[in-house]
Amino acid sequence: IANYAGTPFIDKALPIVEACCRHGTHYCDITGEVALSRASYDRYNAAAVASKALIIHNTGYDSVPSDLGAMLAADAMRERHGRGCA
Repeated sequence: IANYAGTPFIDKALPIVEACCRHGTHYCDITGEVALSRASYDRYNAAAVASKALIIHNTGYDSVPSDLGAMLAADAMRERHGRGCA
């Protein structure tokens, strides 16, 4: 399922994520809503793992700045301390 339903995602996406987890169906969306990502993980991660459903949030433009920030932080950690982030 590719969910591009629009914002706010938190009230639209969780029922779809739940159904995907129940049926082993992969899911992605373009949200940048951190609260949705957290709620989705807390509620459905175990079910997703059990059903082998891939649940991927933040695949759109909203997530680019935080993704770049995380990459730069990981690179700096590796460069300065010789260790990556886990």
